Amino acid sequence: MTGYRKLSLIVLAVFVSITAFSQAKPFKLRIKIDGIQDTVVFLANHYGNKQYIKDTIPVDAKGWVNYDSDERPEQGVYILASQDKKQYFEFLITDEALITMETSMADLLNRMKIKGSPENQAWFDYLKYISVKEKEARPMRDLLTAADANHNEDSVKMIREKMLDIDKEVTQYKKDFYTKNPKTLVAKIFMAMEEINAPDDPEKEKADSSYKYRYYKDHYWDNIDWSDERIIRSPVFHKKLEFYFDKLIAKSPDSINAAADLVVKMARANPEMFKYTVFYLTTTYERSKIMGMDAVFVHMVEKYYTEDQAFWLDSAQLFRIRDRANTLGPLILGKIAPELLMIDTIGLNIMDSLGILGISNSEEATKKYMEHLQIINSISISLLQIKAKYTVLLFWDPDCGHCKKVVPAMRDEYHKLLDQKWDVKVFAVDTQNEYDEWKKFILKYNLDWINVTDPYHRNDVHSRYDIFSTPVIYLLNERKEIIAKRLGPEQIEEFLIKYEEIEARKIKDGIK
Repeated sequence: MTGYRKLSLIVLAVFVSITAFSQAKPFKLRIKIDGIQDTVVFLANHYGNKQYIKDTIPVDAKGWVNYDSDERPEQGVYILASQDKKQYFEFLITDEALITMETSMADLLNRMKIKGSPENQAWFDYLKYISVKEKEARPMRDLLTAADANHNEDSVKMIREKMLDIDKEVTQYKKDFYTKNPKTLVAKIFMAMEEINAPDDPEKEKADSSYKYRYYKDHYWDNIDWSDERIIRSPVFHKKLEFYFDKLIAKSPDSINAAADLVVKMARANPEMFKYTVFYLTTTYERSKIMGMDAVFVHMVEKYYTEDQAFWLDSAQLFRIRDRANTLGPLILGKIAPELLMIDTIGLNIMDSLGILGISNSEEATKKYMEHLQIINSISISLLQIKAKYTVLLFWDPDCGHCKKVVPAMRDEYHKLLDQKWDVKVFAVDTQNEYDEWKKFILKYNLDWINVTDPYHRNDVHSRYDIFSTPVIYLLNERKEIIAKRLGPEQIEEFLIKYEEIEARKIKDGIK
């Protein structure tokens, strides 16, 4: 972790304040670097998987970096970085009032000398030890590759045993340290880095092949002290959180929601741990590219984003995120699609003949609408009344450049599905109400499906279906439940085949 590498130093947003301090106590940092060329350096800190600039510090003519603060910074792993944002080294700020370090650009790690900071002494002792062990292991990895390529099983076994011995030495080194110094930040980082070794199934006669996986998952968080927020300000915690949800939890909203609740419950041991865990899970699944994961986002918001829990948000921010969840909630996979009462081209002509369209005055338009409401209702087409095993719900507009490619492709896919005897209909919704262009497009591309528009905007399709760009495709089953969304036309048939296989399996297993 001490390589001379490029940092990702990001401007801090709403979530975390990098100017906050945990203790009203003075702090002094003295760092001497022989051979340094920079006139200023950056002091940065880890927070989750990001690094944030805390301050800019001048370098004097003798290579000293002097940092003084009336209040002690939040404890964690910090970074001293060059003017071009390359990392010199990482060190710890804990509860020590004065930290003095001296090193040289010729060898930042091995020439490091520490005064007044037992924690940093332990930290750099470990980094030096790891550096030595890495040098021992590097040639072994090369030998292992060669032996493997030559199918020399005896050599492979011997080399792996030697590499395993090195791993055991490193593990023992860390265990010895945190046994003697359990409350230090170094110990907490060592503990968090410790792998869980799953034993063999004690009931061997049952031969449960999933035993080790379940043990590993159940004990995954054993080495994290959830009451100690310092672990967030290290490179360790975020990686564990990410690995847990990426590799150990099934990719289904129900499984992820259950795991999220379990982790958040543990994180309540510390407000900062709670904040980071909730924020990470919420933003991760809001941005997820996996279809259906917005259900996790909605779950997190509904359960944890309340005034008494989301203390890091002001009322306006809280309103916005809850409003977003309210929009997505009805659109979760498995929900009945929100109703749309739309007008087709024939109905539009009827409305035009009655003088209902093209009124610019909103008061007059509302009056006309109310006068002819019975007729409008009679010519409206209901999405939920469409009779088909599957309904493709397509949102598009004739001026959208991407729509000009996707909509004709959807027409071709629609005819292909019909030819293969799929019971499917397309409910294509115009989102812009540019009627002349809409009709021209329909005729030009022979869109022989249900083409509808919403001249009075009574359906509010943009917010009801989260349409912030077009085209957008939803796929509904016979019960008008949303079974897929934001598909491309070329994905529909493959999805339907897999969907029917899963549904048939559920019936066979007695789930449905």
